[in-house]
Amino acid sequence: MTSAYRWAILAVAMAAFIQTHLHRMAFAPLIPTFVDDLGLTYAATGTIQTAYFWTYTAAQIP
Repeated sequence: MTSAYRWAILAVAMAAFIQTHLHRMAFAPLIPTFVDDLGLTYAATGTIQTAYFWTYTAAQIP
């Protein structure tokens, strides 16, 4: 395996890690939009976010 190929694999892995991290954190800035557009309460959006994170946590267990 060449050095350039290894760097390319590292770059793709880092990009995937950053994308998944940003995806997890994207919910909080969207809460006011959910409240306005969908008519949800802040408590309901908190419940949705909690369910998402518990599901995400369960998926991390091998």
